[in-house]
Amino acid sequence: MKHYKRGGSSAARQIACPSWQKISEGVPQQSTTSSYAAEGTVLHTCMENILEDGAEINDFMGQTFTVDGIEVVIDDDHIELLTMALMAWDEFCRQNHIEDYRVEQTFEIDEDTGGTCDVIAWSDIRVWVLDWKFGQGVEVAAAGSKQAMFYLMAAEQSDEYK
Repeated sequence: MKHYKRGGSSAARQIACPSWQKISEGVPQQSTTSSYAAEGTVLHTCMENILEDGAEINDFMGQTFTVDGIEVVIDDDHIELLTMALMAWDEFCRQNHIEDYRVEQTFEIDEDTGGTCDVIAWSDIRVWVLDWKFGQGVEVAAAGSKQAMFYLMAAEQSDEYK
């Protein structure tokens, strides 16, 4: 997966500190994947497989995934998180009359600007950008998310969603 200099995951930092990009130029990129980030990546992958391929949550039990050298074995706690996420997704779709959605959509504005949105969904009157948050490690607020706003802006510029 391509890593963009400017994207959804760094949108809040860029807005809060416009000089961030200039300051960060020349600083070598390091992978600092934590066990929390690795778990989040694995749970995102599971949700993608559930929504895209119709995989069953319990099919993941005991599977081992490796992210940046960190092994994650799906256990009961992971199954519970996936179950809660899927229940929330199903309720969201029901309440908002979701007509269609796309999972793991990559939007590229230019060579350095883009990113991958977990889910973009729509009804006949609205578009939603969703980002899975599994509640481990660093707390991230969903309301007013600069990351989600970035993906919505990127989707709006995409030919596919015009």
